[in-house]
Amino acid sequence: FPSHDSLENDNSQRTMRTGFTLSGGELQRIGIARGLMRKSRFYFLDEPSASLDAVNRNAVWKLLKNESRKALIVVATHDIEGLSFADLVYRIQNKALILDSNG
Repeated sequence: FPSHDSLENDNSQRTMRTGFTLSGGELQRIGIARGLMRKSRFYFLDEPSASLDAVNRNAVWKLLKNESRKALIVVATHDIEGLSFADLVYRIQNKALILDSNG
């Protein structure tokens, strides 16, 4: 995959120097795939479902749920639908970390 320097801004898309274009969602999925290829015991993801359509959001959450059998995955998200894939859900309220009984 090309380095970040070989990508140019094009509104919500990135254009490779070779001329093909990747959307924000495609870049998001590539980033997640590249991270998971490292076979770590821990993953920390910030908004992994951002820029994705409903089908790909669901696919990413399922992938992360499957990966959670082999690694600890911590996710920061505003995607309420994604919470259904979590084993534990914490929320921040009044500067405190609270275990959410709905998660």
